[in-house]
Amino acid sequence: MSRIAQAVAFDASWLEPAPALVRDWTLAVADFPNFEYSMHEVRHAGDVIAGSNLLGSDVFQAFKVANNWREAHAYPMRSVRHQMIAYMRLLDIPGVTGARLKRMQAIRRKLRRMGLHLNQLQDLGGCRAIVPQLSDAANGLHPVPKTPS
Repeated sequence: MSRIAQAVAFDASWLEPAPALVRDWTLAVADFPNFEYSMHEVRHAGDVIAGSNLLGSDVFQAFKVANNWREAHAYPMRSVRHQMIAYMRLLDIPGVTGARLKRMQAIRRKLRRMGLHLNQLQDLGGCRAIVPQLSDAANGLHPVPKTPS
């Protein structure tokens, strides 16, 4: 049984559009929640849900806005995950990938602890790849050279 590599941060800034084998599995943007509120409403919602008094009249609306903001990150998160899967297959790297949105309880805790606004949180969605060797993780982080057409 191989040793599971330590967690390595995945920098997806270099990724190119997903290869055809991934585009076939992905859902259209229209299949994911649209963001329906202004940034002012998002900031206000974050301030309300980070507070300790959740008895006000605008609490329900604040959670509605915050959940919509959170769910709007599902599409980009899923897209990055499928690109990771495609590049792992292309490089013949065995492993498992996963992705999930941050739970609302964790969002509230982080807003309180760090004093940020909801629109400033940068980790509402996360992806991970679990590979047998640390070298596999390092190989997966480097750009894949373009093949001649």
